[in-house]
Amino acid sequence: MSAEDAKNQSAIGSSRDVMSSATRMLLLYGLPVLAIYLTGHFGDRRTAAIVWPVAFLIMGVACVANARRCGRVHCYFTGPLFLLASALSAVHGWNLVDLGSRTWEVIGYGTFALAFVLYFAPEAIWGRYFRKNP
Repeated sequence: MSAEDAKNQSAIGSSRDVMSSATRMLLLYGLPVLAIYLTGHFGDRRTAAIVWPVAFLIMGVACVANARRCGRVHCYFTGPLFLLASALSAVHGWNLVDLGSRTWEVIGYGTFALAFVLYFAPEAIWGRYFRKNP
């Protein structure tokens, strides 16, 4: 791919990228992260069992949709991660499987630490967008 093709592809991807809008970023990622933080630090297990799966699901679906929509590289990795965190939160929160006494911390801190790495590392390797046809 030539430099000009790469530049055009980046412009096409960024115009479709959810992350290009501060409002969408706040709604799809900021509010769910805030909800997880608040219920994790100030809520009880019952509240977390409802809020965490929904919040992680919102972020996961947004990432998967964004990956399909614009080819944002990190979304191919963070989307499935957030969906897995949603499922683990539901299974643990609804007492379907006992995953241990520190599971909320592992899910919360582990997911966000891994998401941080998966946000930057893949894009450092492959660039911001995988090639998508307009």
